[in-house]
Amino acid sequence: MRRISPLVVVVAAEVACSGSPTGPNPNPGPLPTPTVACAAVAPLQLAIGVHVVIDPAGTSGCVRFPAAGNSPTQYLVVLASTNGVRSSTGVQGGYLFRSSSPTVQSSAELAQSPAVSAEELFPSPRSAAAEFDATLRERERELLALPGSRAGLMTAPPAAGAPPPVGDVKSFKVCSNLQCSAFGSVMATAKFVGQHVAIYMDDAVPQSDTLQAADYTELGHAFETYHYPIDTTAFGRESDLDGNGVVEILMTDAVNALTPDCANGRIIG
Repeated sequence: MRRISPLVVVVAAEVACSGSPTGPNPNPGPLPTPTVACAAVAPLQLAIGVHVVIDPAGTSGCVRFPAAGNSPTQYLVVLASTNGVRSSTGVQGGYLFRSSSPTVQSSAELAQSPAVSAEELFPSPRSAAAEFDATLRERERELLALPGSRAGLMTAPPAAGAPPPVGDVKSFKVCSNLQCSAFGSVMATAKFVGQHVAIYMDDAVPQSDTLQAADYTELGHAFETYHYPIDTTAFGRESDLDGNGVVEILMTDAVNALTPDCANGRIIG
C-alpha cells in the first residue's frame, strides 16, 4: 500500500484475491462474505506516506482497513498479478475480488469527493527524471492542440517504403537540456532491423559498454512480438513520417547525461 496523500492509500497485491479460481468468468460457488472470512485478520495500520505490498497467500487473501474516524479516508486498492499469460494482446490472468463493509462508499459518492491536485498528491520536489518526463508530456499536449495534428487514430498501416539496412548510419536530434528547448546531434548505426522496428546505437557510446548482437535481437523481437501490436491496437498506427516502414529506436547515453546528479534519480529514457 502506498499513501499518496492524506486521503488516498494504494494497496498493491502480487496476486488477487480470496479463493483460487482462474479464467475470465470464475465461479467459485458459495463463499462466506469477506466480513466473516477476514474476521481474524488484523486491520492494516498505515501512516501517511507509507506503503506496503501484500501477498494474499500470507493473509488468507484478506486485507482489512480500520473503521473511518472523524476524518474519512479513501483507499484505492490496486491488484497486480505475477501469474499471467503474456501474449501480443497483453497479460491476462483470472482473479476474484470481493469486498464487504457497512461503511464503504459507492463509486458515485467517491466521484463527489473533492479533487486532489498533483501538488497535494506529491508535495515533495520531483526528481530531474520526473521533471523531464513532465516536460515531454506537456510538449505532446501542445503539439496535439496544433491545427495540423491528426484528427483521429490511423487504423490502416501507412504506405511503407524500404527499411534501413543493418549497418545504416544516420543522424538523430536529441534534447540537450531538461526543458528540451535545445538539441544536439547524435550519429548512430542500425544494429537490428525487423518488420516494424530498427534499433540504432549511438556511435559515441564506449565500445566497452555496448550491447551485444544477441541483446539487440532480443530487444527487437520483444518490440515486434509484444510492444508493437499492443501499442498500435491501443493508440492507432504510427504516422511513419519518413516512410521507411519501421519505428526507429535510438539507444544513447545522451539522455542519461541530462541528469544533473544521481542523488535524486536518473533520466533513463
